[in-house]
Amino acid sequence: MDSKRLNGSVVVAEGVATVRRLDDPDLTDSHPGAAHLLHLAKETHDRVLAATRISAWVTPVLVLWAVLPQAEVQDRCAYVHGDRIADWLRAKPQTIAPQRLRQVADAVRPRGSSGHAASREVETGVNGWAASEHDARRLQG
Repeated sequence: MDSKRLNGSVVVAEGVATVRRLDDPDLTDSHPGAAHLLHLAKETHDRVLAATRISAWVTPVLVLWAVLPQAEVQDRCAYVHGDRIADWLRAKPQTIAPQRLRQVADAVRPRGSSGHAASREVETGVNGWAASEHDARRLQG
């Protein structure tokens, strides 16, 4: 899961997020998030598999803090507006047994992290989804 605050209106098509500037609609920029997110998802999958022997699909997600008329787009990656991310995560099916969530959280927790209160959401999971400690802090407000 990655988060971007973009200054503009974002449309996602064929794995590319195109940003049209609000202050100058003639200016556009493409955000090549899909390739990077797919790499991060594979890396996370490999860490979880090595540490837990759980082979679960890790959905690459780009959380967008911008005007996103589509609200959410599922392509090679999921693109979700920041205001909708908690609901989007809760709507996903639980794919990891509740008793294994702690193992998955430990596998994805940044090395050297103590796992204090900021990672409580990770430990309990968001509908069975493990997120990074950084994402857990963001979800907790």
